[in-house]
Amino acid sequence: MLGLGGSASVARGDVGDYQNTTSLSIAANSGGPPTTASTYPSSLGVSGLSGSVTRVTATLHGISYSQPNPLGALLVGPGGQNVVLLSGTPDTRDVNDATATFDDATGTAVACSTSTPAYGYGGTYHTYSCNPAAFPAPAPAGHNPDLSAFNGAIPNGTWQLYAMNSSNGPAGTITGGWSLHVETSPATGCAPAASSVRWTCWGSSTTPYAPPTGVIATGTPPPPPPSPPGGSSTGPTRTPPCAGLRGGRLRRCRAALRRKAAIARCKRYRGKRRARCLKRARRLR
Repeated sequence: MLGLGGSASVARGDVGDYQNTTSLSIAANSGGPPTTASTYPSSLGVSGLSGSVTRVTATLHGISYSQPNPLGALLVGPGGQNVVLLSGTPDTRDVNDATATFDDATGTAVACSTSTPAYGYGGTYHTYSCNPAAFPAPAPAGHNPDLSAFNGAIPNGTWQLYAMNSSNGPAGTITGGWSLHVETSPATGCAPAASSVRWTCWGSSTTPYAPPTGVIATGTPPPPPPSPPGGSSTGPTRTPPCAGLRGGRLRRCRAALRRKAAIARCKRYRGKRRARCLKRARRLR
């Protein structure tokens, strides 16, 4: 679709790749409380991206572990959204310098009931939590099962990785650190172009002369529609969920919202995988 007297093209969001190469060492656990990585959490700064998140993948580089099943990793975004990348793999075979990427769009599902090769043998996998365990503070509680939990969030800011040895098991390392691949939606809005009588619009906008989503248009915008009688109208005001609540009622309300969102995301799955997803979602607090 052509813009107002100009040309049009598809608007695209941004793509960014970021890595923290600091090695992480995780102490052995003799059956006591979880032991945490040498840097806990490990931080990674993301900047320069416009729009909101549409896809996130995370990669652990250089995993070396003897019997890696106690390894757990939690990813937390700048807005506090958090997802368990892995927890309690069923595979107990030794791992040496493996690299694993977690991508819910293209990754391989891990069967918790069998000792099939998991992250230890390199490749791309769905996030999974075969043996959920609480990550020690300052890690947040109430974890999501899928990376889509970051969709719609602001990408820029500090991302954090919490790694731990959740139960009885030997020490391990993630020698190459970790990395993120972030994709975003197009930014939205309109702004004056070089000429005072020309405008450029991108993405979707609330301005009355904005083009449809995904179209870049240039040209002279039509005048805005007249205000309704008696002045401008902003329409009905929606009260945000949990507004006015405090203390325990606020925490319960937020937990209910997290459960509702997680349950909705389970609709993409079928059969046993949906059942596992629903089970994890209903545990969110």
